[in-house]
Amino acid sequence: MVNVAGAFGLSFVAVLLIERLPPTRYLRSLIGIGFFGAYTTFSTMAMEGVRLIDSGHVETALIYWILTLIIGQMAGVYGMWLGDEPARRRQAAANIHR
Repeated sequence: MVNVAGAFGLSFVAVLLIERLPPTRYLRSLIGIGFFGAYTTFSTMAMEGVRLIDSGHVETALIYWILTLIIGQMAGVYGMWLGDEPARRRQAAANIHR
């Protein structure tokens, strides 16, 4: 759940920052690598999978890894979509006033 929340949060915040702040590689790195890198536990996910494999639960490890990646990707796409909502509203308002 932490990895999925991190994927959502990173994509949501990244889209909001791109809309509002001038592009700087430092701010993006601070948030993306610094905050969300510390928040998510992808290395823990990998280690948990290895432990499952070592204890004979190969199928469970594969399912765990695959579902985490798929659901994380879906959360990231949703975060991008939700973060872009204010821009879509502004665009729609501008089109109405034309």
